[in-house]
Amino acid sequence: MNADTITTIVIMGFVSVLMLVLAWVMLQGKGSFLIAGYNTMSPKKKALYKEKELTKFIGKMMLINSLIFLLLIINTVFDFKPGYLVLIGLFLVSI
Repeated sequence: MNADTITTIVIMGFVSVLMLVLAWVMLQGKGSFLIAGYNTMSPKKKALYKEKELTKFIGKMMLINSLIFLLLIINTVFDFKPGYLVLIGLFLVSI
């Protein structure tokens, strides 16, 4: 493994952990101020949405994204050329 590969793994690991933490916050129904567009809506438009359900949905999406990043890290560590793990992960997400 060269220095570029190690740097890539560290950066993807940091991003994955950050997304896991944010997903955990969102899954608890908190952190709606982090949702782009929702935080700039008028209170009248915000009343049209169920805030807790919206944050939980975004949390699930972030959890899926962080798991895909973890698959990318595994793919990079074991140097699978075509990226089979990522393709399998994306396939499972699309089901």
